[in-house]
Amino acid sequence: TDEGLRIIVANFKKFLKKQDCYCALHNFEILLKEKGKENDPYRADGTTPNILHEIRNCAHSLSQIVTGFIPMDEYNKEGGLDADMMCRLRHDSIEDKAIDQLDIHNSTITHLNRLRDTGSINAKRLNDKKLVSAQAANDVDLMTRKDAKKDPDTGEIVYKTDKNGNKKIDKTERYGGDHTIYFYKMLDSIKALLGKYADRIENTGTRKGVDKFDLESNLKHDRQTRQIYGLMAYDTEAIKRHSAFRQVIEASDDMLGVQLTISEGLNMFEENKQLNPDNGRPFRLERYLQSKNTLAAYEALPEIFHPISVAIHSAQKEIKNDLRIPAILKNSVFPPLQDAIKKFALRPISGIPQPTVSDRSLKQAIA
Repeated sequence: TDEGLRIIVANFKKFLKKQDCYCALHNFEILLKEKGKENDPYRADGTTPNILHEIRNCAHSLSQIVTGFIPMDEYNKEGGLDADMMCRLRHDSIEDKAIDQLDIHNSTITHLNRLRDTGSINAKRLNDKKLVSAQAANDVDLMTRKDAKKDPDTGEIVYKTDKNGNKKIDKTERYGGDHTIYFYKMLDSIKALLGKYADRIENTGTRKGVDKFDLESNLKHDRQTRQIYGLMAYDTEAIKRHSAFRQVIEASDDMLGVQLTISEGLNMFEENKQLNPDNGRPFRLERYLQSKNTLAAYEALPEIFHPISVAIHSAQKEIKNDLRIPAILKNSVFPPLQDAIKKFALRPISGIPQPTVSDRSLKQAIA
């Protein structure tokens, strides 16, 4: 609801202010304008506030911090929380708003200078925060895979109209679409890497039940995600470069695997309307639930921010198009998650019903 979003935004601002995240707070204010009601207020489903995408991304990091998955000594070497939150808040701005990292950095520096002029921060603090801004703006650029296309003669932004009649900025892939180059550049920053994992987890988990995304679009998205993050051993390379972050990299990689498997499984049923979910078609989610860390790294998140809760909510929107969804969730999605929660003594995840004693188990117990 509008009121619910207002509370989230107000509390997030209060949090950033309390943590002295001057750079992130300024960029959050900019983002609120970019995604305000008069500009770009909703996600592709037409109802989810657009700003929630960036806030959820930040929430992933905060959960990983409070659950102890992020080593703070190493984390604080590259701008700490302020740089991390700023990077995650603006991670789509270069691609979607046709600006560059220098624009983001210069805007933040202007804001910091104003704070110095009003006595809100001293000269030393100003210099520290300038470095934070530079780090975060660079991380935003590292996370960006596409640029706005510009007319070679005029330099003006090129727009296109999608099949729904919406006017959007036309985009071009960096590095000729070579995702290997893109990924290895992103490895320079652990914050950019983890922010990108959170971005893909969110994007993969929220596509279902959105009329704008048809089966062909979902298949293409999941195939590309699997190629970039699942087929190649990028997590292994990331761990080599950032060994102190091994646990959180593995947890992020496995959570993306969970999201992809759920999405690909739903695609399978959508491709073949004759499939009966009651025949038992498990999705092999347990491949990504071998470690407690996969779920524990996100354990601090409430339902609206939890990637699995969000994905299940998204999948349930598909009931309007496919009445098999409840059976698919019951038979293929819930059991491995319930088993992992029980096995590792984790908190229940909202949206996943508590397992009940089956008739077979009851008969075995009686026997």
